[in-house]
Amino acid sequence: MILRSKTPLPIRLEVIRRCERIITVVTNDSDETVEIVRPIIAASRCQDSDPFLCNALFAIPSDIAADNLDEAKDYKVSANCYEPSVIKIALNKCPSKCALCCSTKDFDCQDIDSEENCQAILDGHLCEFPFMAEEALKKCPRTCGLCNKEGAHASCIDLINDCDLFIDAIGCDSEEMQRKCKRTCEFDNCNIQETTNTYVKATTHSALIV
Repeated sequence: MILRSKTPLPIRLEVIRRCERIITVVTNDSDETVEIVRPIIAASRCQDSDPFLCNALFAIPSDIAADNLDEAKDYKVSANCYEPSVIKIALNKCPSKCALCCSTKDFDCQDIDSEENCQAILDGHLCEFPFMAEEALKKCPRTCGLCNKEGAHASCIDLINDCDLFIDAIGCDSEEMQRKCKRTCEFDNCNIQETTNTYVKATTHSALIV
C-alpha cells in the first residue's frame, strides 16, 4: 500500500467583523471611493500572551499579513478567530493576532472627547506626557490605551488579568473579587476598603462575559 501525504488544508480568512470600523478610501487605479474595514485599535497596539499558541491557531499567510499593513485594504484574520470553540482564546490570549485589541482591558472603554481630538493627542505622543496625562486619562482613555488605569472615564481597575474567567465561578460578592476585580464587577466606587471583620463594598452589577 502506498501512503500519500495529505495536502494541507487551505487557511480560511475573513475580513474582521469585531473591533472593526468602516472607512472610505479613494482607489489609486480608478479614483473611485470604496469602503474598507480596518481595526478600531491597530493590532500592533496590544500583545498576545502566548505567541506560539496564537500562531498555531490563528496563523495567516505572509502576503496577507503584508496587505494588512496597507491602510487602503481590508484587514483580514484567520476565520478561526471567530470560531465559538476558541473565541475565548482569541480574546484573552491572542488579541493582536485576531485584531481584537479593542476588547482588551487597555482599550475596552469609550472616549469622551471627539475622535479627531483624541487621535491628535495620540499622534502627537501626548497620551502620557506630563502636562496632558490627566486630560488624556479623562477624555481619551480608549485612544490612548489607558482604560485600565484608575480614573479612566471615572472607572476602577482590575488588579489581575483573569477577572472575567473567575466571575462565573466566584461571583462579585467574593472579597477577593471585590478587592482585585473592581472594574470587571463594575463597582461605582473605587475606594473599597477592608475593615477588621467587614468588607465595605460599592454597589455591583452583573458583568457581561463574551
